[in-house]
Amino acid sequence: MVFSQEVREARTLADNPINSKFPLLKFLDVEYEQFSAADYKLKRDDQKYEDGSIHSQKRLRASVMVPVLMKKKFVVFTSLRYKYEVLDYENVKYYLIDKPFFTHKANEESHYLAGTVSFNYIDRIFGKRLLVNGNVTVDGSDRGYERMMGSVSALINIRESAHTTFAIGAYVSSSRSLVFPIFPTLRYQHMFVGTPWMIDGIMPQYFYARRMIGENGRFSFGFLLDSGMFFEYPGQEGFKHVYTFDKVAGKLDLVYEHNLTKSIMLRASGGLSKTYKGVFREKNKKDDFAEMSQDWNGYFSLGVSYNLGRRK
Repeated sequence: MVFSQEVREARTLADNPINSKFPLLKFLDVEYEQFSAADYKLKRDDQKYEDGSIHSQKRLRASVMVPVLMKKKFVVFTSLRYKYEVLDYENVKYYLIDKPFFTHKANEESHYLAGTVSFNYIDRIFGKRLLVNGNVTVDGSDRGYERMMGSVSALINIRESAHTTFAIGAYVSSSRSLVFPIFPTLRYQHMFVGTPWMIDGIMPQYFYARRMIGENGRFSFGFLLDSGMFFEYPGQEGFKHVYTFDKVAGKLDLVYEHNLTKSIMLRASGGLSKTYKGVFREKNKKDDFAEMSQDWNGYFSLGVSYNLGRRK
């Protein structure tokens, strides 16, 4: 098997170009994503009140991250995120149930905006590396500000060697709209010396097998847990003004990334997606108003990112 000179010469995770040439955090990132058609159902208290097909789903995401303070053990940065999403429905049917429900348009557009201040603290405890992250986020839509929320996560390295990193931790969010506001986390990286392959995972978010393609390309395949939300404004009598919709989908993902320059990276991905759970809730409430399920569908995405101060 032929693979790049840099991979053959890599001795540790830190100097492997699979890591060093493709940073996890990006200064500027833009992505377009499109999904194939899929059938769906909506239920309230286990009673189906709507089904049909999402004929088309298109999504545009953009984010920018700016470092504010960088110290040896303490890093502060701010980020802004924007998401535009369009859903086209077909063959929609409604069913009478003993609970009220709101309806939607055949073509639904949503705008989601969020600003976050993040605090990262890095230290050692009992000789193990500890990373603590705290976030304060305000978000809303094109109709204005909606809420403020916070989250805290921590990871402690259980094993750290030249070829393997294994860490465990937890994530907690104050958001009542999330499907999973509390969950354990696991970080695992392992480099197979003498081969082009590496295992890279932050569970439950993603788990990939990765390898370099030439000097500037990276190929990955694996699993991605993708979450997304938007604000719903029914505008119908008898319902609250604002609801949140939060969805968690599992993706079987194929990704190719290419460094066009030292600062600009192109990305293409595709695969299959299955919605695990989607829930409507009144804003700032934890009880489900309605639940959505959706069949498997295909997707592809194209993205470009820009980074400042990239390493060679």
